[in-house]
Amino acid sequence: MKKIIILLFIFCLIFPLSIQAAYPEKECPPGSVCLRNPIYDKTFGELVRSVISFFLWLAVALTPLLIIVGAFYLMTAAGDPKKIETGRNIILWTCIGLAVILFSWGIIAFVQGIIGVE
Repeated sequence: MKKIIILLFIFCLIFPLSIQAAYPEKECPPGSVCLRNPIYDKTFGELVRSVISFFLWLAVALTPLLIIVGAFYLMTAAGDPKKIETGRNIILWTCIGLAVILFSWGIIAFVQGIIGVE
């Protein structure tokens, strides 16, 4: 039952992104980030940017939830070292995962700036 609830929750997070990706002709206003369907990308650079952008927004949406789950483990541990370690690991690996995704976005922007690609 717990797995079904988690899958349903993840589906509710991802479903709006798939709806937004269905309209490739709609342009994003300046200064905002829109998720598009990668099928409509014309170059490999656009494809990489679309995929990384998707994972960036997914990570930003899931990070607070996973930190709350880790904090719940810590609060309900009642001195159990295994639960404390599990809570710490959830929070640690969530932060590491978010950092990797943010650094990948930054590295791509840095390399594009060096070679002059927009």
